[in-house]
Amino acid sequence: MPVSIKGTGGGSVTLSAAAAAADTTLTLPNTNGTVINTAPGASGNVLTSDGTNWTSAASAGGIPTGGILQLGSSTTPSGYLKCDGSTYTKSSYPALAAVLGSLPVSSPQYNVYTYFNSAIFYTNSLVIAIQGGDGVVWVSSNNGSSFTGYTITSTYYPFADGNSGSSASLVWTGTNYVSPAGTGGGTAAGIVYSSSITTTTWTNVTSGINVLIGPMAYTGSRVVAVATSGGASYYSTTNGTSWSAGGSTGIVSNANMMVYAAGLLVVGGGTSGNASAYIATSTDGTTWTSRTIPSGATTNSAVQYITYQNSLFIATTTQGAVYTSPDGITWTFKTQNSNINGQVMYLAATSTYYVNGYYSTDLVNWGLIPVAIGQTAYIAQKNSTDGTRIYAVNGFYIKTYNPFYSYTTSTQFIVPNYGVFYQGSIPIYGAYYYIKT
Repeated sequence: MPVSIKGTGGGSVTLSAAAAAADTTLTLPNTNGTVINTAPGASGNVLTSDGTNWTSAASAGGIPTGGILQLGSSTTPSGYLKCDGSTYTKSSYPALAAVLGSLPVSSPQYNVYTYFNSAIFYTNSLVIAIQGGDGVVWVSSNNGSSFTGYTITSTYYPFADGNSGSSASLVWTGTNYVSPAGTGGGTAAGIVYSSSITTTTWTNVTSGINVLIGPMAYTGSRVVAVATSGGASYYSTTNGTSWSAGGSTGIVSNANMMVYAAGLLVVGGGTSGNASAYIATSTDGTTWTSRTIPSGATTNSAVQYITYQNSLFIATTTQGAVYTSPDGITWTFKTQNSNINGQVMYLAATSTYYVNGYYSTDLVNWGLIPVAIGQTAYIAQKNSTDGTRIYAVNGFYIKTYNPFYSYTTSTQFIVPNYGVFYQGSIPIYGAYYYIKT
């Protein structure tokens, strides 16, 4: 028997027995009795009425656009995109693009599967990581998507144990790759050079430079190197094949990092016992000038990292103090945060600085980069960038953060890359992640 619910305005809802479930029809009238034949909105939405008009909205219990769904299946459900770092046009998924905005998202790829205590570089259009202690060079020519390893057979090779961390260096002169050398046990061995990064045998130079070398830089006409302690500097006008003594930098303890930019060499380290930070500059690597470190840091420890990003020299200390300079000569104290103990990178696409899992637009206020469950946004202290990506070495992995932002252009965006980890060369999917469109 049919059941009829009748309102005073003349409209009614009638439920009648049906021959089959597919024949059941529910008609919804508005207040003036006009029947709604086609309900508005998407399938699965909830209809609500203000007494005159009907509106459609997603169920309160559903996943909103931009929500992340975790499943045990590799099949992407309807209405979702897999969180695999893929690029899509904003016009294809305008609602998702609007929700994502320009929020920086940590989307690392894990590429190489061995231990690293050294550093990574982007030079000569290659991503290069040298494995400290055993002379293995990992090289990528495709923006860090995959790497090939080469074992150096020389007695002396780049980045031995004594030249790891922030002091590890590699320069490309247009003719040779040049790097501090060692034997793998922290033994000083001068400098090595090679015309090819993939050549397994490198040439060793010790004449006049048989000390433990730390930071290096290339000015366009000469390679400049600084001893890890004692303040001595050296230079080569022959693409690293022969060397001459330069002047003293004044760095007594731990010359850690040096950059060449805006016509100036800038090197950082510490005074005796790393009691205070120290920065020196030179135009040629022979005459050095000490620069004043401004006050403001509660602990004035050694400068450990120096970089040139976004037309600024940026120095950070072992205690997380951040200093900047537009010319390398006059420095400004920005902030001190123990988490900001690393080499700062900048991505123009987001107008944002990144270091150790934190990001900032002004180098003063820092926030933690959003990450997926089970991942970390930690960026190893020694980083590199090609301007659109950040490359880092950390523990057992070379990581390519590609990129730290949602949008690549004004018309495209990138979905987060979640849930992919590697064991050896095998991807391990503990779960599959999908984002609601």
